[in-house]
Amino acid sequence: MVQVSAFPTIEWIRNKKMDRSPVGRAMSNVNVAPISMGRTTAANAGNLLLQILRSSLKEGVTIEKSVWVATPDGELEVDFVLRWGREKIGICRSAQYGRATDGHDALVLVYGGFTSLYRFAGGNSDQALFDLVYTFMCECPSWFSRFGHLSVGRKASEEVILAASSTYDGSFQTEFLSMERMRLCVASDWVASFERVLQGSRYFAKGA
Repeated sequence: MVQVSAFPTIEWIRNKKMDRSPVGRAMSNVNVAPISMGRTTAANAGNLLLQILRSSLKEGVTIEKSVWVATPDGELEVDFVLRWGREKIGICRSAQYGRATDGHDALVLVYGGFTSLYRFAGGNSDQALFDLVYTFMCECPSWFSRFGHLSVGRKASEEVILAASSTYDGSFQTEFLSMERMRLCVASDWVASFERVLQGSRYFAKGA
């Protein structure tokens, strides 16, 4: 049986980083339209999330949209990438709550070199999107401007604020939003899924 270890793979990825640079379009100069609370459609939720982020992040934090990461299972898309210095956060959206792609998320986390990768479903209301941004702000408070802290903090729901101030572990589910987080520095978040999907990839490659 083939044994796969995540940790040598991490070292190899660091040595070969230039071979898998993700391609994306910088969004740092996007004009931001006024944001009003209310309902939105799934098609517009991505644009609204971009507006909330762009109006809340501090100068110097960049946003890329539709970034593709090369992995052993092919190229996988990350909807938004936030960058500040050498750190970056990936944000992926699922079309529905039921999903079984944690293995792919682990691949994206590692091969994309993300500090954290968020996967959310739902978010078809302004409230849900502000709750989502609030969770990013809790992880990286220095990435957000003073105005961002005030505006996002005022519009986040009590449920999310309480979760973030107590036993928040990066995952939660409300009536309108479901969110999961993987962190590269926490092996238990991703190693098991990462090794499982790599073993599956090798198995199917041999059978092809």
